[in-house]
Amino acid sequence: MEILLVVLTVTFLFFFKIIFFKKEKKEDKKREKLDIEVIEKEEFFYEILEKKEEEKKIILYELNTSPIKLNLYAFDNFSNHKLKKLYEKLTIEMLMIDEPFHTSFFAILKFIDTNNFWIRNPKTSSIIINIRDINLEKSVHESLKVFDTKDIAIKIIFELLPYVKHNFKPKTKQILLLSCIVFVLAKSQNIKMICEDCESEYELSRCIVEKILNQYSGADASEIIPKNNMNYTLIGQLYDRVIHSAREHNNVIKIENDLQDTPRLLENLPKKKLTQINSETNNVLQIVLKV
Repeated sequence: MEILLVVLTVTFLFFFKIIFFKKEKKEDKKREKLDIEVIEKEEFFYEILEKKEEEKKIILYELNTSPIKLNLYAFDNFSNHKLKKLYEKLTIEMLMIDEPFHTSFFAILKFIDTNNFWIRNPKTSSIIINIRDINLEKSVHESLKVFDTKDIAIKIIFELLPYVKHNFKPKTKQILLLSCIVFVLAKSQNIKMICEDCESEYELSRCIVEKILNQYSGADASEIIPKNNMNYTLIGQLYDRVIHSAREHNNVIKIENDLQDTPRLLENLPKKKLTQINSETNNVLQIVLKV
């Protein structure tokens, strides 16, 4: 009986072990199959990622192009290097060469460059000086503190450019830039010598537009007058900020009539000519394409 029990026990354990190992082997196969599916899915996922990364890559094609040329006024028309730099920035960097803006902007910069305009500092008092020449003839002069109109106009435009570059339509931007320069010129004391019948700044501004910016007419010419410009408050704020930190100069003027400071209007503008642009754009044109 005991032998039979032992035999039965051994037989049971043998078959149990066979069944257990078969089941375990089956489970192993299932796990292996799942692992293979996971690996395949991961590989598929990484393939998609790689394809997307390839799509994002930027290809730069170098093209052989002829030198870029623009129809511009010669830069050596300006004696003041800051005015020259301003003209270059607007025409070359910002490509603001639409007419009538291009010609008008050059004309008013050239007008400022040619003449010695100054703005009286209202916070300082003047000194009256009596002078006698070698013939003992007496002349009365006034010594006062002034600002250079060129410096003020240039600083205002350079401060304004980053703001107008992305916030205004092209035409609005052009009229605003011209309006700023007219605003500064109307503050200049000796501008009154070419606008003799004008008393207020509004009348002076209109005179400047008519005599210097005569490429414009109608509503556009009217809007260049600062007080008619929708951004008049912005122009005034810029002017006050620049004047606050501007450098003062000493100026002595003859009270009766100082012909030396009499402004001269431009008779004829020089002709434009095709100018090769000296920049990276001129060397290699890079076109960015996505695959």
